[in-house]
Amino acid sequence: MNAIMRMVIQTDYDKAQNSINAGSFQVSAVYVYDEDEHEIELTNRVDRNKFYRSVRDVATDLGLHPDSLDIEEEYLEK
Repeated sequence: MNAIMRMVIQTDYDKAQNSINAGSFQVSAVYVYDEDEHEIELTNRVDRNKFYRSVRDVATDLGLHPDSLDIEEEYLEK
C-alpha cells in the first residue's frame, strides 16, 4: 500500500451546538487518499458519537500522524 497523503473529514457541528460540547464536532465520514489518489474509507474506524475539537485529533485516533497529512474538513450541511 502506498503512503497516506491526504485525509478528508466530513464534520457535523449540529449536535454539539445545543450541548456542553459547543464548538466541537462529530465525524460523519472519513476518507484517506494515497499518493496515487486511491480513496480508502475509514468511517467505520471512528467513534461517530465522540465529540472532537480538532481534525488533527481524528487523525491521531486513527493512528495516523497529522503532521504528515494534508487534512481537509468538509462541513456537513443539513
